[in-house]
Amino acid sequence: MYDQTFLLQYQDENGSWQSFNSTQVLEKDKDGNPTKYLPARLRLSDHNWNQSTQEVSLPDFGKYVNEKAEDEVALRLIPAKETMSGKTGDTATFRLDDVGFGKKASDYFYSDGTSMATPMVTGIAGLLSTKFGTDQRNADRAAEICARIKGGVNRDDAKDLKDMSVSDGFVDAGAAFDDAQCVPVLNDLTIDGDTATLKGYFFGTQGTVSVGGQNAAVRSWDANTIAFTLPDGVKGKQEVVVTPANKAYGRDFFSITPDTVNYQTLSAPNLDYGELSGYPLTSADLYPLAAAATDNTLIYSGLVLETNQIKLAAYDFQTKVWSDVPLPENTFVSLMAAGKTKFYMQCVVMNAEDPQNVTSTQTLATYDPAAKKWSQVETVLPTGASLVVYQDKLLAVGGDDSDGNATKSVRIIDPTTGKTTGTLAELPEGRSSAMVSASGNTLVVQGGKNGTAKTGDDAITYTNTMTFDGKNWTTHTDKFLTKDNPEFDKDQTLTYALTAVNGGAVAVGPVQNLGKNSMLDTWDFNAKDGAWAGDAGRLYSQTKTTQNIGAASGNQFYVLGYTGRNTEPMVFRSTTVDYTGPTADPSGDQPTPPGPSPSVNPSPTAAPADSGTTGKGTNAGTGLFGGGSGIAMTATALLLLAAGGGLVLYRRRKG
Repeated sequence: MYDQTFLLQYQDENGSWQSFNSTQVLEKDKDGNPTKYLPARLRLSDHNWNQSTQEVSLPDFGKYVNEKAEDEVALRLIPAKETMSGKTGDTATFRLDDVGFGKKASDYFYSDGTSMATPMVTGIAGLLSTKFGTDQRNADRAAEICARIKGGVNRDDAKDLKDMSVSDGFVDAGAAFDDAQCVPVLNDLTIDGDTATLKGYFFGTQGTVSVGGQNAAVRSWDANTIAFTLPDGVKGKQEVVVTPANKAYGRDFFSITPDTVNYQTLSAPNLDYGELSGYPLTSADLYPLAAAATDNTLIYSGLVLETNQIKLAAYDFQTKVWSDVPLPENTFVSLMAAGKTKFYMQCVVMNAEDPQNVTSTQTLATYDPAAKKWSQVETVLPTGASLVVYQDKLLAVGGDDSDGNATKSVRIIDPTTGKTTGTLAELPEGRSSAMVSASGNTLVVQGGKNGTAKTGDDAITYTNTMTFDGKNWTTHTDKFLTKDNPEFDKDQTLTYALTAVNGGAVAVGPVQNLGKNSMLDTWDFNAKDGAWAGDAGRLYSQTKTTQNIGAASGNQFYVLGYTGRNTEPMVFRSTTVDYTGPTADPSGDQPTPPGPSPSVNPSPTAAPADSGTTGKGTNAGTGLFGGGSGIAMTATALLLLAAGGGLVLYRRRKG
């Protein structure tokens, strides 16, 4: 329709269409009186309606009234060349939405691209939201509305949009309301061996599936899920086309590679945490903080950001069932470690009997999952210290001194009294809020800060690793687990689960070559040479995961990750590792400390002024997640904020 002129016409009292003049004069007589006017018109060029007529010259406009509608005047625009062509085909339809009267034309123009598509699609989404998904959780409702916009496609009038988008057309608001007209929308593809499972919407009556142009044998088919056998030899990124027997096709592109390699897929947690304003809260709403595992149980802690509640979830290795672990009343958990059969957690217990004078007590809690029994003792651990069980002793590693600087101390803590009973060899350099994990004689300290409260130019975030072999500490110069590492894909959320293994560590999360056959997301650290290397024999998830958290038990490293997919928001998998766990639970039978304990900075009983800031990263235990200091910082912030009587955290809502 570009570079075309449209004439403006009115319908006279006889029903005939007549052109009329603008006020723009083309010719005058010898006396200067106008004799010819430029016709009233509009011209379209470069995506915009350009006004060609300042005013319409039509005296006594009211007499031009259509006799069939006494209070209306009929106007139309027609192409000056009789035929209107456009980018959607050889001919096009022009619809005049509105006409304004006056001396200034309205700012009304044609446009395409995202600037025009966004308000159109938003409007359709608003219309769909009035009818669909009103009884669904918000994420499911949004997913269905999104699918209807994609599935309600007009291909008949979009002759040159083939292969311009996965829908091969443009949005059709009317079709989006009709299941029969909505074509299949393909959302997620997971692969297990030679079986692929496709999830989406509007799959209709069973028809055919093709992958890379080859037909696939269908195993099962319903409105939202199709299982089929992958054709032989198909790999890499391929077009998947679903053609129901009763409607048109739908398509999308997926990487035909196993969703996981040498990991066992387990049941992810899906616990019910009530609702907020009609929005159901489940395990997928938890912001994970820490994880640890005994011989029989894994427990992870998480924060429900919408309600500021700490939750604990336990996975039984024998029954393979998740369950909720009720916390003692008014108790906040941050740090976590595990022995052979029991868990040890740094907590803050709130005393809120007087709302005007909320006080708190720092405790060391012990939880026995077999007896489902809690016990707590008062303790004073340094702010930013990390808990870990090493050689059957409970350690508090690093943390802040009384001046807010990270210390080198490694304290042995009696879980029955909460007191320091001895020390291990000091760290080579001070660390606060570090990731700490142990396996046999190997103790790993990864990342951390030079003080939890330090900011600006005074703050240092470490990215290297330190290891202890039972006799000596080694400071490595790896600096590997950082967003600046060129081996990782750019602009990714760098969170990871980490566990010590004998002679090193394993981290899961950072991605190289996302979506490719050469994709890596599992990384091995060798303490002997101080180097990390990608493990090509293992792949945790073909989909990038974030907020990864994990813990080792037996010969398995268990990792929980968030996919960002509505159909499968979390994955829980395990892989075989060379791990040696505690042989007993820590006890009070520890050596007497050689002298006074170093000065420490215990978690305060009042929140600092800037304590509303939270970070992303990890916490300590037998396996943890995130960047080197972030979640440990978050855990510390929880203690500070809880101690101050308030907790306010924010996040972007999923879905």
